[in-house]
Amino acid sequence: IQESMFEVLTSEASYLRSLRVLKDHFLGSRELSETLVIHDRKAIFSNLLQVYEVSERFIGDLLKRVDESVVISDVCDIIYEHSENHFSVFIDYVRNQQYQEKTYSRLIDFSLVMRRLESSPLCKRLPFTSFMLLPFQRITRIKILLQVRYTRLMFSKNTCYSNFSSKCEMIRPSTFCRIFKNGLQRAVKKRKQLPRPWLQCLR
Repeated sequence: IQESMFEVLTSEASYLRSLRVLKDHFLGSRELSETLVIHDRKAIFSNLLQVYEVSERFIGDLLKRVDESVVISDVCDIIYEHSENHFSVFIDYVRNQQYQEKTYSRLIDFSLVMRRLESSPLCKRLPFTSFMLLPFQRITRIKILLQVRYTRLMFSKNTCYSNFSSKCEMIRPSTFCRIFKNGLQRAVKKRKQLPRPWLQCLR
């Protein structure tokens, strides 16, 4: 159980490092800014800065929990609080995915600049599109980690961990998915078309 909780932290740190490349190297590129008009820039990067800020706040709370004790008490309550109050920025980001793809595919000059940026060692041979998908992949990953966490806790005979059953029940994978499905349902009222993989990953 400790391993699954620690993996939430380590995977979040890895995700944030990659997200920082998207923010600083791509969004922060002066050459790219001079190539894109404001509308296209908004379509491609969406609310990335908000996503980054929320992710920083999330890992900050996880690190505070680790600092409290060598043995991590729990992370379910932290995930629940952020899911309810902060993770809605992910919904806005993914909802914009179709516009990202359309804008990216039609801008030839943009693609030429992008290839030069992709050649940087910071990207580790990954294309820009891989970085674009990071927020979507992160939510999917958290769901998987919650499934592992929940399963291990339910079968644990350790009374120390059994004390946290109520918190784990509070942020079951199904509860986590409900939070995001509710957000998507609200989004449907504004825009009818949403990326299908987003719905599939929450099943």
